[in-house]
Amino acid sequence: MSIFPRKVHDGDHLVVDDRTGFTIWARDSVKEALTGYRVERGRDDPRHPQEFLRTRADKQAARDPRPPGVALTTGPLTTETTAAASAGATVIAVTSTVRMQDADVLLVGLTNGDFFRVAVLAINSLTSITLAAALPETMANGAQVVDVSALSAVEYG
Repeated sequence: MSIFPRKVHDGDHLVVDDRTGFTIWARDSVKEALTGYRVERGRDDPRHPQEFLRTRADKQAARDPRPPGVALTTGPLTTETTAAASAGATVIAVTSTVRMQDADVLLVGLTNGDFFRVAVLAINSLTSITLAAALPETMANGAQVVDVSALSAVEYG
């Protein structure tokens, strides 16, 4: 048996199937679009219809890009004393008690330069605070009082 096919047609020639290695007539072969192989008709691997799909344009830009608003008041609340207080005092006079609440933690500036950490027992008025513990040292007029618990919530506007 010969390796050449017997039916000869004018103008036709033999080619080798790139996938199987068999010898076939050129009229019975096709060229695959994806690989470029010359293969026998019916054994080709056509492209899948999903390969021709195109995606839509993805508009990722934000419509109105703005950063969130900055909180009006952030961080600890700082105020000053309006009157001097002696050692052992539990009530101090301050400029303002706005945003201060009971059980807030205060740092009270003393005359020796230290800060006394104490909790608020009660807010008496807009300018008076009762401390949970007595002052260990004297406090001057205009001393700094820092409420480290009076952090405000962030408000976006």
